[in-house]
Amino acid sequence: MPKAISAEPAVEGTGGEVDGMVMALIENCHDRENAVKQAMHNALVDIGKRQPVLVLSSCETYLQKHKKLIMGHRIELLEVMREITVFKPDAIPALLAVRLVRLGVEEMTAKQELVPEWQSAASALVVALGANFGKTVLEETTKLFEPGVVPHYYIVRTMGEFAQNNPFALVPALEDILGRSLPMLGMVKHDNLRWAFANMMARFSDAILSYVANLDRATDKTITTSRFSQQMYSAFEVLFNVWLNSKEAKLRLAVVEALGVMSH
Repeated sequence: MPKAISAEPAVEGTGGEVDGMVMALIENCHDRENAVKQAMHNALVDIGKRQPVLVLSSCETYLQKHKKLIMGHRIELLEVMREITVFKPDAIPALLAVRLVRLGVEEMTAKQELVPEWQSAASALVVALGANFGKTVLEETTKLFEPGVVPHYYIVRTMGEFAQNNPFALVPALEDILGRSLPMLGMVKHDNLRWAFANMMARFSDAILSYVANLDRATDKTITTSRFSQQMYSAFEVLFNVWLNSKEAKLRLAVVEALGVMSH
């Protein structure tokens, strides 16, 4: 009988010598020499393809226990975890997936200021997990869309990338997500966060179109584009009347792209 997975961070070991080998690689994978670092990275991924639960839980536990680990080392482990997740998504138990999504969200939001390389690595892990565990990703990210509180830039960005990656998980929950998001649009003042919201709205619109065009694969076949028309119109008004007037070219471009998709 397979060993039960813990709900809390813990190494899900095999009881064999490989357990210690994996932890030694994790502890030393951020070597000063790039060639050595890459070799350790590849070794962890290779073992993870055969023993995903061991390597993923070992990386997770190490990151949770070493909150002051240097940034480069954290990024290295998050990237290892993402590669294994993409390669062996069906081999990850549901309880471990919950732990990993929570870890990714914690890593993204640990600092309010932007540290793109670190937070992007955490975001990519969450999006990769969302391919098989969409409900878990939605639960852990949407609860950070709290009334009166603008969510972290990378939570917004991750939500958009998740929508693009798994529209069939996102769209049935989209009315609630939009209900949480729309009141925040008027509160967002910084251009970089406006860009993230505009990009998210564009990806949401793409997801709706993809879902409706592939209803044979959908769980809720009653969904149509008109279900979201009123909410999308409310967002459209803010983007068109306020955000499109920005002096920042990158934001204006994102707004124009979003408006184009939202008009369908």
